[in-house]
Parts: sequence; C-alpha cells; structure tokens
Amino acid sequence: PLGQTLEVEARKAAVALFGRECVAWKEMLAEGEAVDLSFVCADQRVVRAHRLLLAGSSPMMRRVLKGPLGQVTTALHVQSSPGQTQVTLMECRGWAVDRLVQFLYGGKLRVSGAAELAELFSVSRHLDVAALQEAAEDGLLELLTVETCCDLLMIAEESGCSRVLEGCRRLVLEQYGGVSRSGSWVNLAENEVELVLKNERLVAVDEEQVLSGAMRWMSHGMKDRLANGRAALRGERLAMHIRFATMSTHQLQQLQQDPLIARSQRIRAMVEQGLSVHRAGTAAQPRQGLRNPAGARSAVGPAMQQQQQQQQQQHAGAVARAGGAVSFAFDPARSHANHLIRESGTLAVLREEGDSEHSALLSPAIPRAGRHFVEFLIENSGTPECYIQLGVCSGTHDVANGTPAYQSDTGWCFSCHNGNLLHYDQGSEYCSKLPRQGDRVGLLVDMDRRTLEVFVNSEGQGVMVRNLPETLHFVVDGGDKGQAIRIINAASPVRS
Repeated sequence: PLGQTLEVEARKAAVALFGRECVAWKEMLAEGEAVDLSFVCADQRVVRAHRLLLAGSSPMMRRVLKGPLGQVTTALHVQSSPGQTQVTLMECRGWAVDRLVQFLYGGKLRVSGAAELAELFSVSRHLDVAALQEAAEDGLLELLTVETCCDLLMIAEESGCSRVLEGCRRLVLEQYGGVSRSGSWVNLAENEVELVLKNERLVAVDEEQVLSGAMRWMSHGMKDRLANGRAALRGERLAMHIRFATMSTHQLQQLQQDPLIARSQRIRAMVEQGLSVHRAGTAAQPRQGLRNPAGARSAVGPAMQQQQQQQQQQHAGAVARAGGAVSFAFDPARSHANHLIRESGTLAVLREEGDSEHSALLSPAIPRAGRHFVEFLIENSGTPECYIQLGVCSGTHDVANGTPAYQSDTGWCFSCHNGNLLHYDQGSEYCSKLPRQGDRVGLLVDMDRRTLEVFVNSEGQGVMVRNLPETLHFVVDGGDKGQAIRIINAASPVRS
C-alpha cells in the first residue's frame, strides 16, 4: 500500500493570472524560453526554471535571489552571470527538485508511494515551498491505514512531516488493537511505544489487549537476544505503563502462567501487585479509552463507572470538535432489529433472512469537514453472491420498518454483489472489483469536496459519488442470515 501511485495537487491554482490558471509559464519552461535559473543538485543534475516564478513561490528563494551574489550557506551556493543565476543545492537530489519545479508550474504530480512523497516534502521544506509541503503531507495521509500506520509514522518522524506524524499517533491511539497487530508495530522505537502505552486515551477493548500489544513489541527478536546472552524481553520498563490492577483476577492468574511473563521477574512482580490490589478490594482506575474494563468493574462502583462513561463521551466530543480522528461504530439505536450489534459496535451480524436488506448505521454522524475513512471486513457473506451494500446515507430513511439505505433518495451504496453504485433503488456501473467473504471494503468520504470513494483490499476504485449532502452516516445494508461485517479501521486520517 505504501508504494501505490497517487496524484497530489495544490490546493490553489499553480500559476494564476487574473484569477485563472496561467499555462504560458509551463509552455515557456518546456521550450526553454526566458529560463534564467539553474539548480545544480547534489547528484550534479541540473534543473532549470524561471527566477520570477520561484521567487513568487518560496519566501526563502526570494530572499536568496535578491541577496548578495556568491553567498554560501551549508545548504546552497548562489552564483550569477548576465541573465542567469545558478543555485547549487548541496542536500537535494535532482529528481526531487525537478518534480518540485514541475509541481510549481502545473499544480499536480503523480507520485509513486510514500518514500517519494517524504523526499518531496523534505525538498519543499528545504526550499520553503509551502504548496508542495501541504500536497505531500496530504498524499501521505491518503496512505494512512491500520496496516501502514507504523511505517508512515517512522517516515514522518524522519522527514519531519509533523501533520502526518500527528495523524499516525492519533490513529495508533484510536485503533490500538489493529495497529499493534500490524507487521511494522515491532519496528517502532521504544519511546514511540511508550508514548502510546502511557496515554490515558488509548482505545482498546480492555487492558489485556494493551498488554498483548506491549508484549508483542517486547518479545520481538527474543531468539537472537537469548543467543547473545541478553535478556529475553527488550524494553521491560514499558510494562510499568500497564494497569494490571484493572484486569480481572482470572486474567492476572492466567498471566502468572504465561511463559513470556515468566521470563521477566520485573513483570511478574507487577502482576502480583495487581493481584494484591484485588485482594485488598482497592478501586483501580481504568483508562478513559477502554471499551470493556472488565477487571475495573469489580473494583469500581456504579457512580465511578458513570463518571468514566461521561469522561469518555466528553473526550469523543472534544475530538470531533477539534477535527481529529473520529472513531465510528455500529449504532444499535439506528440499526434494524435484524442486525445483532456486538463487540462494542465493531461487528454487525444478521440474525435472520430478511424480505429485503436491512440497514445498520454507524455513529457519530460524519463530521462536515475533512476526510473520513472506515474499512470493513466481510467475515461472512451469507451467500457466495455477497448481497451486501456499503455506503453513506442521511439517516432519514425508514430503518425500523426495513427500508434499506440504497432504496432511498438519500442513500448511496456500493454493491459488493455486482460493483454498481446503488441510489434510489437504481444501479449504475462503477467498478469491476467484486468483494467476497474475507475481503476488505473501505469508504473514504471527503466532506470538503463532498465525494465518496470505495477501496477494495486497499485499492482505490476512484470517486463513486460527488455532491454529497452535509449530513451523512456510514451505513451497511444486508439481508442474508449469518452475514457478518466487522469494522477493522474506524479512524479518520483527517487533514487539518
């Protein structure tokens, strides 16, 4: 997924004249007409451009080009002759500078994956070209999923993409269960893992899931460490951020028998301390983000539970108001009775055969600005033909009486059965990818552009719907007994 080709574009017209894009500059560059600036790059490649355009696109280049000739910094050297200026860039590769120039003249680029985007971000930051910095970060955020999160986090940290880094860290907290099972989770630096584990708002099913992710990271490479006579677990101190006392007595007793835990005297002592809290009957404070703090329920009274629920609701509202990553879940109150909503709203199962498809809506409503993404796993398609529809709706159709979203004039759904867009009970051809049992379907809503795009197994199928209304919910329509649809990525990589 990180290597996929995508197009990034400027948020405003590249070169404008009288409020319209001016293509003359691009034509002049292609023909070498009036070109008066040359970049000599670190690999000796020469990239040519116009002084005026670069000065207008970069405050730093404007200062450099009007400054004294022959000036030298650690990053560049400026020389000039009649009608020509040469800028030697000591830290930028030629291909990236060439793509930067092409972007400034044309306003868009096709880029092959995260590595190219990160280098373009670094070069544009080096030359103070804000338009490409924004576009490169936007492109990186388009690649952000549970599976790519840790790799993107490391790329963003190395290249200095602060907005991408923030989005990755937010997704780790919101989708800890999935991210901590991803392949690159174990490659994160210890300090990054610690930032996650000690965060009060880490979202997980329970503290045991938090520990499971931590132990997966700590035990990585254990065989090599033991062969070299070192401790079996790396970063054992991370366990001090696990709230063992919020686990149930049964969970803690099982941990005492765990062979990995047995390898660490330090962690064994923490487990025993958790059991001591239970024996003493002392209340243990769970994280705000836990969906099912089972151990804490035995030690915390109803009043404390109510207070924790209020805190979680306040936090969710604050995230939504701030434009941060929003976690969506199936809402039993907004779903047909034939949908059994389980596992804290992450799984919808059809109880019986329906005379028609039935809707299960996700809450909260999709925020009215930004980009919002949900990915579903088809755990059970019910029938081989996979009569499941996934999309968006206003939520005004008659859910309770069995009207599916795709039959209404305020619902737009992707048909897994035939790849069509379904709206107002009419179908129109959309894509040839037909998801079946075991496949993943992602929905990306861009509320700034009012568009809906479908992804099948992380592969984008292009925009399916344009001109969406302001008020929307994600929705799943299903009607065959046993159909099971799971939310596996419910966080929104939102652009600020």
